[in-house]
Amino acid sequence: MTDQTADQTLAGDIRTSSLIGSAHFASHFYQLTLASLFPFMVPALGASYVTLGLVVTVMYVTSGFMQALAGVLVDRIGGAGVLIGGTLLMALCVGLAGLTPGIWLLFPLAVGAGLGNSIYHPADLSILSHRVSERRLGRAYAVHGLAGVLGYAAAPISMIYLGQAIGWRGALGVAALVGVVVAAVLWLNIDAIRTDERHRSRPHPVSRGAATRDYFRLVASPTVLMSFLFFTTLALVQIGTQTMSAAANMIHFDIDLATAGWSVTALLLGSATGIIVGGVMADRYERHEFLVALGCVWSAGFVLLIALNVPDGASIIPVMTLAGIGLGIILPSRDLLVKKAAPKGATGKIFGFVYSGLDCGSSLAPLVFAWMIDQGRAQLFWFTIMAVILAIIPSVLRVGQGMQARPAGPDAA
Repeated sequence: MTDQTADQTLAGDIRTSSLIGSAHFASHFYQLTLASLFPFMVPALGASYVTLGLVVTVMYVTSGFMQALAGVLVDRIGGAGVLIGGTLLMALCVGLAGLTPGIWLLFPLAVGAGLGNSIYHPADLSILSHRVSERRLGRAYAVHGLAGVLGYAAAPISMIYLGQAIGWRGALGVAALVGVVVAAVLWLNIDAIRTDERHRSRPHPVSRGAATRDYFRLVASPTVLMSFLFFTTLALVQIGTQTMSAAANMIHFDIDLATAGWSVTALLLGSATGIIVGGVMADRYERHEFLVALGCVWSAGFVLLIALNVPDGASIIPVMTLAGIGLGIILPSRDLLVKKAAPKGATGKIFGFVYSGLDCGSSLAPLVFAWMIDQGRAQLFWFTIMAVILAIIPSVLRVGQGMQARPAGPDAA
């Protein structure tokens, strides 16, 4: 059950959710900051898009590998300090990237940014799980997810504008201030995000070897491994559609770049709407695996229409919006399922391990889908997206079955 460390009033839950949402906004904002400035950086640094893209890949790979360890750290010392430190580290790396004289110095900074990014999901979701009342937890996760979508949306618009106005180096300097401001706000309100660490203490000292065995036994459970697979598959869909659907729609529907770009924006706006709806639904219904399955079926149906070339060029935008709604509905229930899978005192470990599946899927998606676009196989792209969405359903139902089969009694440490 949720480890309540503060008096759970509505105002307190809103305050905590808003603070954590601001941190998640910064995380997603920074993930797209550098990529949004590539058109300015390529001629300035004499680099290729491939090389700069590799910088971003290094960040994601580092984040994925370190996220599990970040979860262990969150369980040991609490999420508040880790969250503030990770936010400042990302801000520092982004700011220093604006001072780098050459392309190669961006790679160690990408490693540092990946370390900072790795802490967000285990810290954010552990804090929400401990601080927000059970009956409002679905909506708190929805705020968290919505803030991330808004961070994604804000980065390209603001960075391109600033890049034109003050140059890419100045834009990165301004972007660094975002993290500094967020970290300062978190520090000033640390009482609303600090978690009780008493549950982390053990009655007897445990050797490092025993702690390692306990950790691997915990994450190797069928439910947790299936959750990892579920997150990896979902990331393939999310990153695949966000990065490749504009190009796919240009080929598939013979539309211009502006309309194709708006179709991706429509997908994100639909997802934001779905997150809000999904948060309310997640607080009202306990079988969250069925809500995820519902969102998958909804999205797969509209993706099938796109694959079959049913909408014309103009109507692709509302169809993409409707597809995004289904993907958004999934997210709050997704987080609640993982929270249920976490034994008492191991929330950070479980969130850290399972959410590393997002980085795994995010790294694979461009490799899986870029070939289809290069070959002009846009219809194959959309049929594959539909198949991957439907493939989520068996894994999430298996996670739900694992939740139902868990024996009653004290949680495992």
